[in-house]
Amino acid sequence: IYAEKKRHMKRVLLGAVAVLLACELYFWLFGNSLRALVLGTVVFFTAFNLLEASLPSLISKVAPAGGKGTAMGVYSTSQFLGAALGGILGGWLFQHYSLSGVFLGCAAMALLWLVFAVTMREPPYVTSLRLPLSAAALHEVGLAERLQAVPGVADAVVVRDEAAIYIKVDTQQLDRMSLERLIEAAPATC
Repeated sequence: IYAEKKRHMKRVLLGAVAVLLACELYFWLFGNSLRALVLGTVVFFTAFNLLEASLPSLISKVAPAGGKGTAMGVYSTSQFLGAALGGILGGWLFQHYSLSGVFLGCAAMALLWLVFAVTMREPPYVTSLRLPLSAAALHEVGLAERLQAVPGVADAVVVRDEAAIYIKVDTQQLDRMSLERLIEAAPATC
């Protein structure tokens, strides 16, 4: 909620990844006591759950208006492939380098993620809308381009098969009534 309301998504993402990295190093150094494992696990899963909630939101923000479903499908597939490959890699590290090797391997992956995340641009703070289109508006040439000229509209895609338009908007800048009037003002004939 903080990341969305205050528009600090990148900062929160970087913080969560840094906490994961710190937890892996903590487990590597102090993972021999039950108390340390419990404390580390609570902190680790706090950061993990934050990422689990914020990454899909981040993906939907950066995906184009007409490609959100595809982007989420790729994300979901990557997530499950990562879980499978992570288990295989973790098992290999444990077999060859013991538990310390697993923690150091995970710390290396978290560090790599942090390096890439630092270079990431701040994501756009947009919300996706799906608005139905009348038959006249559906065939209007240039409707998506005119809508993109409305302040607060970041992207617009007409999907004729669904008789709808998908729009990404910044709700703090958008005048929703102007947007809806523009859609309704489509000429009756094409």
